[in-house]
Amino acid sequence: MHEVTTEYFDVAIVGGRVAGSSAATHLARAGLSVLLLERAKLPSDTLSTHTIQDLDCLQRLGVLKRVLATGSPPMPRSTLWMDDCDLSVGHPEQPWLSVRRTTLDELLLDTARQAGADVRLERKVTGLLRTDHDGRVRGLRYEDPYGRHLTVSCRLVVGADGRSSTVGRLVGARKYNRSGNERGAVWRYFQDLPAPPEFFFCRRGSDLLLAAPCDQGRVMLSVQPALKETAAYRAPGEIERMFLRRARPWGQGNHEWGDLLADATPEGAANMVLRYACFFRESAGPGWVLLGDASHVKDVVTGQGICDALRHAEQLTARVSHGWGSDRSLDSATRGWWRSKDRDAAPMYWLSRDMGKAGVTSPLYGSFFARIAASPRLKLRLQEVLGRRYGVRRFIAPYRFALVIAAQLRKGEVPVDTTLREAGQLVRTEAARRWAGIRPRYERQRNEQAREIGSERETGAVR
Repeated sequence: MHEVTTEYFDVAIVGGRVAGSSAATHLARAGLSVLLLERAKLPSDTLSTHTIQDLDCLQRLGVLKRVLATGSPPMPRSTLWMDDCDLSVGHPEQPWLSVRRTTLDELLLDTARQAGADVRLERKVTGLLRTDHDGRVRGLRYEDPYGRHLTVSCRLVVGADGRSSTVGRLVGARKYNRSGNERGAVWRYFQDLPAPPEFFFCRRGSDLLLAAPCDQGRVMLSVQPALKETAAYRAPGEIERMFLRRARPWGQGNHEWGDLLADATPEGAANMVLRYACFFRESAGPGWVLLGDASHVKDVVTGQGICDALRHAEQLTARVSHGWGSDRSLDSATRGWWRSKDRDAAPMYWLSRDMGKAGVTSPLYGSFFARIAASPRLKLRLQEVLGRRYGVRRFIAPYRFALVIAAQLRKGEVPVDTTLREAGQLVRTEAARRWAGIRPRYERQRNEQAREIGSERETGAVR
């Protein structure tokens, strides 16, 4: 069917979950006309740990009171265990929240509408508009629920459409820093589960469990088995039994999940995700940016996705508003945002990768966590790292591991060759990760410069 109309907006956002709806709110409040397109009929559930560690993001977005009104209890304590290392700490001045995505996504969409964004659900993006002479993105095409094909002209297209981003595919954004998950995720909601108002994380041997009280009296439990163990979950009728079998033995002190689950009522079926890719994507180009999971996806074990989306949407708005004057300044602003976003996200990406590995904890990391467990100050620092108030690399610094390595060598509890081998691998891995973060931007800049020189030679500007 032919295109029936063309509309004009400053910004067109593709994807209406956390990243897209929060960006729409910030950009609309900045005075730009914003169209928000979402393919699904929201609200609907999606893979998420639901955790929000930085409530300031919600406060600046103007939704914190509404989120609290959903009944999600503030969590002033995190119960964290890494094998026998108790990393638990109270943080009453910086509580966390856990909100189901069906609740949070709908609330954020409504906030975007109130801010003035034009929100349209069940719209499928089918293509991008580009200028003929330089290929700059100038808009998009989409299909509505009635089969009509429409065209939108805009200065900036924001792809906030998830890990399988249509916008990312259409602009040819390359992936880098690729890694795969080593654990599946099985999660379920419970009613009448007398769980304490705290975030619960426990890794014991090869097993891992997350739990948190959510909105409207629900509690979310998630077990994360190693991928080689997920075959038992996939057998017919086994997912519910395996989930409860793995969740019941967990707990510390007065919080034994076997006792708590006895009187709880499961809500709905257990959900399971097995394999998912973790990666970064090129996140900015002429007339386009990628945001949220379209931009980068990390292992879910640290539960950072929601806060990353909120924070990066806010930062993008600040950059775009400052560089809105011309195409050149806008491109400079979005490229600068991409660099800043990667610097912010990469350390937590790799920490999530390390914490989500299957198998038992290595001796070096076991000693590292034992050192943290022995220090109330370091336990609070770890909470600040997870709350993004203290830098990952400042916390997991080389000198801390040097102290751990020296202690292992001095005590002789771990064979010398094992300690030195782990230390060498740690150095090589960190160097490779830092180069992996620099290389994509370096290569893209080099390619863009080569194209510019080639274009100038064709027009005779360079002799």
